[in-house]
Amino acid sequence: MVSIAGRVQPKDAEMRYSDKGTAIVNFNIPKEDKDKYTAWYKCVIFGAYAEKMVQYLKKGTSLTVHGRLTPKEYEKSDGTKGYSLEVVVIDIELQGSRTEAQKEEASTEPAF
Repeated sequence: MVSIAGRVQPKDAEMRYSDKGTAIVNFNIPKEDKDKYTAWYKCVIFGAYAEKMVQYLKKGTSLTVHGRLTPKEYEKSDGTKGYSLEVVVIDIELQGSRTEAQKEEASTEPAF
């Protein structure tokens, strides 16, 4: 299990659906270390939790994600294989203040 704190960047989370109809939300969290190297954590959420959380995962949203690291294999543009790690999100803690739209929506819906 890993926990990563940061802000959603460089854009809002994106939702799509698998061929079987499962909601999939993808977003990134950059983290800069003391040597100014930035690591980008690719995060993914599945199912009903993805549909519920996508509205809160806007660019700049401060959060902490909890999940498990999963290796992913992909094909690079030159045809060779590449490898990356993806965080399969189990839980999200939103940090700080919400936008006005999020505050209004939260007041009309029950808490998670």
